Amino acid sequence: MAEELLITLGVQDKNATAQIRALSNNIKSLDNQIKIANSGMKGFGTTLSGLQQNYTLFTAKMKNMQTQLRSYKTRLAEANEGIQRQQALMAELSARGEENSTAYARAAASLDKYRAQANSTQNGIAELEGRIGNLNQQIAQTETLMGNFNLLHFGEQAVQIGQNFQNTGQKIQNVGKGIQTVGTTISTLSAPFAVAAVGAAKAAISYEDAFAGVNSCSNY
Repeated sequence: MAEELLITLGVQDKNATAQIRALSNNIKSLDNQIKIANSGMKGFGTTLSGLQQNYTLFTAKMKNMQTQLRSYKTRLAEANEGIQRQQALMAELSARGEENSTAYARAAASLDKYRAQANSTQNGIAELEGRIGNLNQQIAQTETLMGNFNLLHFGEQAVQIGQNFQNTGQKIQNVGKGIQTVGTTISTLSAPFAVAAVGAAKAAISYEDAFAGVNSCSNY
């Protein structure tokens, strides 16, 4: 699967650095697609089709990031091999008393380069693994939302019903006793209305919390 992606990007025969760069560009493109999809229509990310499109883009991004992680690890292995080679060469030159030679200086310079490459690659791996962890959470949240979409949609409808009840109760209070607190308003409704209003309030909290993580998708 990773090899197919590298072939698609035309970097299957390139070095690890070129692969990382190509994959970074592809990930940026996917991030832009996610942002455009969720900003094109209000509430798109909370519709079933919106969730499905986000899921497709999230999984494509995950494939790119996992492939990029593999390329990072390849580059780290190459850097460590370079360090070992230069250290062995410097030891050999030192054993021959050539520590002041041009060859020794070149080996020392190469050693510094490979060490810097290893350090930057390790940092890149740590950062990428963190981003993969965040994306895994978003994918799991999206899967949950899709699996429970009908229940969440009912919760949204309950929120609207509850708001209508509350508005009606507030108008009644305005006529008789002036504006009071929401809790007092609910208490003045008939028993079925009060139960529905409380249930709607709980549904509102659950519904908003459920989509909070997915709506921030473009930040990862």
